Amino acid sequence: MKAVVLERVCTPQELQITEVPIPIVKPGWVLVKIRAFGINRSEMFTRQGHSPSVQFPRIMGIECVGEIEDPSDSTFIKGTAVASLMGGLGRAFDGSYAEYALIPSDQVYPIPRDMKWTELAAIPEMYYTAYASLFECLQLTSGEMLLIRGGTSSVGLAALQLAKSVGATVISTTRDKEKFALLQQAGADYALLDNEHLREQVYAIAPNGVNKVLELVGTPTVKESLQFISERGICCMSGILGNEWTLDAFEPLVDIPTGVYFTAFTSEVIKESSLIPLFEHLQKHGIVPPIARVFTLEEIGEAHLLMESNTANGKIVISYEIERGLNMTITENKQLMHRFTNFINTASKELAEELISPDAVFYVPMQKEPMNGPNGYLSIIHMMRSGFSDIQWTVKELVAEEDLIAAHFVMKGTQDGVFLGFPPTGKKIEVNAMNFYRISNGQIIEEYGQPDMLGLLQQIGAIPKA
Repeated sequence: MKAVVLERVCTPQELQITEVPIPIVKPGWVLVKIRAFGINRSEMFTRQGHSPSVQFPRIMGIECVGEIEDPSDSTFIKGTAVASLMGGLGRAFDGSYAEYALIPSDQVYPIPRDMKWTELAAIPEMYYTAYASLFECLQLTSGEMLLIRGGTSSVGLAALQLAKSVGATVISTTRDKEKFALLQQAGADYALLDNEHLREQVYAIAPNGVNKVLELVGTPTVKESLQFISERGICCMSGILGNEWTLDAFEPLVDIPTGVYFTAFTSEVIKESSLIPLFEHLQKHGIVPPIARVFTLEEIGEAHLLMESNTANGKIVISYEIERGLNMTITENKQLMHRFTNFINTASKELAEELISPDAVFYVPMQKEPMNGPNGYLSIIHMMRSGFSDIQWTVKELVAEEDLIAAHFVMKGTQDGVFLGFPPTGKKIEVNAMNFYRISNGQIIEEYGQPDMLGLLQQIGAIPKA
């Protein structure tokens, strides 16, 4: 079988596919045919040599979804759709970076099979961490105010979706102000820049402190997070995005305020009693996993590079289902459009080249000839930004059918530059746009844009209102 065997500490580019024997089944273990898996920062740390308990050689991968290939002496039936996560997978024994994995039968859990494998692969570790942190550790309920530190991480985005689904008010933080739009599109009530002024920002929203804090940055910020909590509130540390494992000079009598509770989420023991309700919760509330990008196993090095860049803005998934040249599903097309919105809000050249076909055609209002390719669309964005440097687009609704998408956007900004020959006025705009897209092979190939240009020009005073 194909597998990625980690022989030593290495760079992403040095990860390679090798042929190894399919594991031999033994009592108490089942053989799982892996269909897809998400990658995680813990695997990045292992590759970098920061997991002393992991002995090389090792097939990494702490989670997967797939089918029972050989049930051994378990009660499973061959072909049952299952998930497995943590509990030593990819660390104490070989994991999911392979076509098959031998896993203890009590660490394999049946899952519903009404989603694509790529979608299912984005759920186990990411959503289980978020779900258990919110509803077991933090005991989050409707009406409470939650602060998420590390909000644009995959777990942060999942926690935001889950918290909003139960009626919580969410403050989500990022260290990159260009990611505000991503948090707002995901449902955050407040998006804050995580800097030296965070305390003032939080208390301007919650003068008495927040009810709950989900701490994903970890040891560099946890002492500060404890100070943001109101009496009887809880802080749960569930991540180490700050890449620091230990906390220096931690004094519980000083650093934990009176009446505030401090806990942590650990994945050492997976509770099936939480995993099954998690899938039910996602289905009930129509929550779609935020997938950043889907790779093949052969692209594992590229996937690790994306994770190291901290620009994924969602779950990175490895799938055996990908066949180049096939169109994406409706759900994947919608996810592509959310990434496209991130592109138009940031004017990222990298995202433009990823999401827009070199042959794409864009029909622009008030322009005779269409624009073409990533550079053509970037010129449209730069034209808008020259008149409205703070312009942002928010998706209000997406309707998809096969390879076609209709998107309802709201554009907001301040005219601080010349726009279509009209001098800056300092006036704010808020106008609707209805755009129509055609998708092929995971890229946009055509757009018809229909912004409310009349309303825009009226709002900046360029033409009189009727």
